[in-house]
Amino acid sequence: MRSHLRTILVLALALGLLGLFLYNVDVRGVVGEIMRSRPEWLLLSMLTMLLNLVIRAWRWQYLLEPLGTASFGNAFRATAVGFAASSVLPARAGEVIRPYFLARHERMSATGAFATIILERLLDMIAVLVLLASYVFIFGRDLEAANELAFTAVKWAGATAAAGALLTLVVLFFLAKDPARLGQTLTRLAQVLPSKFAGLLGRIAEKFAT
Repeated sequence: MRSHLRTILVLALALGLLGLFLYNVDVRGVVGEIMRSRPEWLLLSMLTMLLNLVIRAWRWQYLLEPLGTASFGNAFRATAVGFAASSVLPARAGEVIRPYFLARHERMSATGAFATIILERLLDMIAVLVLLASYVFIFGRDLEAANELAFTAVKWAGATAAAGALLTLVVLFFLAKDPARLGQTLTRLAQVLPSKFAGLLGRIAEKFAT
Protein backbone atom coordinates (compact mmCIF):
# COMPACT_ATOMS: atom_id res chain seq x y z
CA MET A 1 0.00 0.00 0.00
CA ARG A 2 2.82 2.38 0.91
CA SER A 3 4.58 1.62 -2.38
CA HIS A 4 1.41 2.38 -4.40
CA LEU A 5 0.86 5.61 -2.48
CA ARG A 6 4.43 6.69 -3.12
CA THR A 7 4.02 5.93 -6.83
CA ILE A 8 0.84 8.00 -6.98
CA LEU A 9 2.52 10.93 -5.20
CA VAL A 10 5.53 10.79 -7.53
CA LEU A 11 3.28 10.71 -10.61
CA ALA A 12 1.20 13.59 -9.27
CA LEU A 13 4.32 15.62 -8.59
CA ALA A 14 5.69 14.83 -12.04
CA LEU A 15 2.43 15.88 -13.72
CA GLY A 16 2.31 19.06 -11.63
CA LEU A 17 5.87 20.00 -12.57
CA LEU A 18 5.20 19.20 -16.21
CA GLY A 19 2.11 21.41 -16.14
CA LEU A 20 4.13 24.21 -14.54
CA PHE A 21 6.84 23.77 -17.18
CA LEU A 22 4.30 23.97 -20.04
CA TYR A 23 2.19 26.77 -18.48
CA ASN A 24 3.60 29.58 -20.64
CA VAL A 25 4.50 27.39 -23.63
CA ASP A 26 2.61 27.65 -26.91
CA VAL A 27 1.99 23.91 -27.26
CA ARG A 28 0.21 24.27 -30.60
CA GLY A 29 3.10 26.30 -31.97
CA VAL A 30 5.61 23.71 -30.78
CA VAL A 31 3.60 20.86 -32.30
CA GLY A 32 3.29 22.84 -35.56
CA GLU A 33 7.06 23.36 -35.74
CA ILE A 34 7.63 19.66 -35.11
CA MET A 35 5.17 18.72 -37.86
CA ARG A 36 6.97 21.04 -40.31
CA SER A 37 10.41 19.70 -39.43
CA ARG A 38 12.31 17.12 -41.45
CA PRO A 39 11.80 13.66 -39.89
CA GLU A 40 15.29 12.44 -40.79
CA TRP A 41 16.86 15.22 -38.72
CA LEU A 42 14.54 14.49 -35.80
CA LEU A 43 15.49 10.81 -35.99
CA LEU A 44 19.18 11.69 -36.10
CA SER A 45 18.73 13.97 -33.10
CA MET A 46 17.03 11.20 -31.11
CA LEU A 47 19.73 8.69 -32.04
CA THR A 48 22.54 11.03 -31.03
CA MET A 49 20.76 11.77 -27.76
CA LEU A 50 20.43 8.03 -27.09
CA LEU A 51 24.11 7.53 -27.94
CA ASN A 52 25.02 10.35 -25.57
CA LEU A 53 23.12 8.64 -22.73
CA VAL A 54 24.78 5.30 -23.50
CA ILE A 55 28.28 6.83 -23.43
CA ARG A 56 27.53 8.69 -20.20
CA ALA A 57 26.19 5.50 -18.59
CA TRP A 58 29.35 3.61 -19.58
CA ARG A 59 31.54 6.40 -18.22
CA TRP A 60 29.54 6.48 -14.99
CA GLN A 61 29.96 2.71 -14.60
CA TYR A 62 33.74 3.20 -14.77
CA LEU A 63 33.68 6.01 -12.19
CA LEU A 64 31.49 3.90 -9.88
CA GLU A 65 33.89 0.94 -9.83
CA PRO A 66 35.61 1.96 -6.55
CA LEU A 67 32.20 1.97 -4.84
CA GLY A 68 30.93 -1.32 -6.25
CA THR A 69 29.63 -2.95 -9.40
CA ALA A 70 26.70 -1.22 -11.09
CA SER A 71 24.89 -2.85 -13.98
CA PHE A 72 24.71 -0.97 -17.26
CA GLY A 73 20.92 -1.16 -17.22
CA ASN A 74 20.60 0.60 -13.86
CA ALA A 75 23.30 3.14 -14.76
CA PHE A 76 21.51 3.91 -18.04
CA ARG A 77 18.08 4.23 -16.40
CA ALA A 78 19.45 6.49 -13.67
CA THR A 79 21.23 8.64 -16.28
CA ALA A 80 18.08 8.94 -18.38
CA VAL A 81 15.95 9.83 -15.33
CA GLY A 82 18.50 12.40 -14.18
CA PHE A 83 18.74 14.16 -17.53
CA ALA A 84 14.97 14.11 -17.96
CA ALA A 85 14.55 15.67 -14.50
CA SER A 86 17.17 18.33 -15.28
CA SER A 87 15.18 19.27 -18.39
CA VAL A 88 12.07 20.00 -16.31
CA LEU A 89 13.28 20.89 -12.81
CA PRO A 90 15.30 24.02 -11.99
CA ALA A 91 18.95 24.14 -10.86
CA ARG A 92 19.80 20.85 -12.62
CA ALA A 93 18.07 18.89 -9.86
CA GLY A 94 18.49 15.74 -11.92
CA GLU A 95 22.16 15.63 -10.91
CA VAL A 96 20.99 15.02 -7.33
CA ILE A 97 18.18 12.64 -8.30
CA ARG A 98 20.43 10.44 -10.43
CA PRO A 99 22.75 9.05 -7.70
CA TYR A 100 19.85 8.47 -5.29
CA PHE A 101 17.92 6.65 -8.01
CA LEU A 102 20.93 4.42 -8.66
CA ALA A 103 21.53 3.80 -4.94
CA ARG A 104 18.00 2.44 -4.59
CA HIS A 105 18.70 -0.21 -7.24
CA GLU A 106 22.33 -1.00 -6.44
CA ARG A 107 24.11 -1.80 -3.19
CA MET A 108 26.13 1.39 -2.88
CA SER A 109 26.09 4.67 -1.01
CA ALA A 110 24.12 7.56 -2.49
CA THR A 111 26.73 9.96 -1.10
CA GLY A 112 29.54 8.08 -2.84
CA ALA A 113 27.56 8.01 -6.08
CA PHE A 114 27.02 11.75 -5.78
CA ALA A 115 30.80 12.19 -5.51
CA THR A 116 31.14 10.62 -8.96
CA ILE A 117 28.65 13.18 -10.30
CA ILE A 118 30.98 15.95 -9.08
CA LEU A 119 33.86 14.21 -10.84
CA GLU A 120 31.77 13.94 -14.02
CA ARG A 121 31.08 17.67 -14.01
CA LEU A 122 34.78 18.34 -13.47
CA LEU A 123 35.69 16.13 -16.43
CA ASP A 124 33.07 17.87 -18.58
CA MET A 125 34.47 21.26 -17.57
CA ILE A 126 38.00 20.14 -18.43
CA ALA A 127 36.85 18.94 -21.86
CA VAL A 128 35.06 22.24 -22.56
CA LEU A 129 38.08 24.31 -21.49
CA VAL A 130 40.47 22.23 -23.61
CA LEU A 131 38.16 22.58 -26.62
CA LEU A 132 37.93 26.34 -26.03
CA ALA A 133 41.71 26.65 -25.89
CA SER A 134 42.07 24.50 -29.02
CA TYR A 135 39.57 26.63 -30.93
CA VAL A 136 41.16 29.91 -29.85
CA PHE A 137 44.71 28.88 -30.75
CA ILE A 138 43.97 26.87 -33.92
CA PHE A 139 40.77 28.23 -35.49
CA GLY A 140 40.48 31.72 -34.01
CA ARG A 141 42.49 33.73 -36.52
CA ASP A 142 39.40 35.48 -37.88
CA LEU A 143 38.57 36.67 -34.36
CA GLU A 144 42.07 38.10 -34.00
CA ALA A 145 41.61 40.14 -37.16
CA ALA A 146 38.29 41.53 -35.89
CA ASN A 147 39.51 42.64 -32.44
CA GLU A 148 43.12 41.89 -31.63
CA LEU A 149 43.03 43.16 -28.03
CA ALA A 150 39.90 41.21 -27.05
CA PHE A 151 41.18 38.11 -28.84
CA THR A 152 44.48 38.26 -26.94
CA ALA A 153 42.63 38.46 -23.63
CA VAL A 154 40.35 35.54 -24.53
CA LYS A 155 43.31 33.52 -25.83
CA TRP A 156 45.35 33.77 -22.66
CA ALA A 157 42.28 33.33 -20.44
CA GLY A 158 41.43 30.14 -22.34
CA ALA A 159 45.02 28.91 -22.15
CA THR A 160 45.19 29.57 -18.40
CA ALA A 161 41.86 27.86 -17.78
CA ALA A 162 42.84 24.82 -19.87
CA ALA A 163 46.22 24.53 -18.11
CA GLY A 164 44.52 24.73 -14.71
CA ALA A 165 41.95 22.13 -15.75
CA LEU A 166 44.63 19.73 -16.98
CA LEU A 167 46.65 20.23 -13.80
CA THR A 168 43.54 19.44 -11.75
CA LEU A 169 42.98 16.28 -13.78
CA VAL A 170 46.58 15.15 -13.20
CA VAL A 171 46.29 15.80 -9.45
CA LEU A 172 43.03 13.84 -9.26
CA PHE A 173 44.61 10.99 -11.25
CA PHE A 174 47.44 10.61 -8.74
CA LEU A 175 45.11 11.01 -5.77
CA ALA A 176 42.86 8.28 -7.17
CA LYS A 177 45.77 5.83 -6.86
CA ASP A 178 45.86 6.48 -3.12
CA PRO A 179 42.29 6.55 -1.71
CA ALA A 180 43.54 7.27 1.83
CA ARG A 181 45.39 10.38 0.66
CA LEU A 182 42.35 11.46 -1.33
CA GLY A 183 40.24 11.11 1.82
CA GLN A 184 42.72 13.22 3.78
CA THR A 185 42.69 15.88 1.04
CA LEU A 186 38.88 16.04 1.09
CA THR A 187 38.91 16.27 4.89
CA ARG A 188 41.27 19.25 4.79
CA LEU A 189 39.18 20.89 2.08
CA ALA A 190 36.04 20.41 4.19
CA GLN A 191 37.63 22.49 6.96
CA VAL A 192 37.58 25.66 4.82
CA LEU A 193 34.17 25.20 3.15
CA PRO A 194 30.67 26.17 4.42
CA SER A 195 29.04 23.69 6.76
CA LYS A 196 26.71 22.04 4.20
CA PHE A 197 29.49 21.36 1.72
CA ALA A 198 31.86 20.42 4.54
CA GLY A 199 29.43 17.77 5.79
CA LEU A 200 29.05 16.30 2.31
CA LEU A 201 32.81 16.23 1.72
CA GLY A 202 33.31 14.68 5.15
CA ARG A 203 30.99 11.79 4.31
CA ILE A 204 32.71 11.33 0.93
CA ALA A 205 36.13 11.34 2.64
CA GLU A 206 34.96 8.58 4.99
CA LYS A 207 34.04 6.44 1.99
CA PHE A 208 37.54 6.80 0.49
CA ALA A 209 39.23 6.21 3.83
CA THR A 210 37.47 2.88 4.41
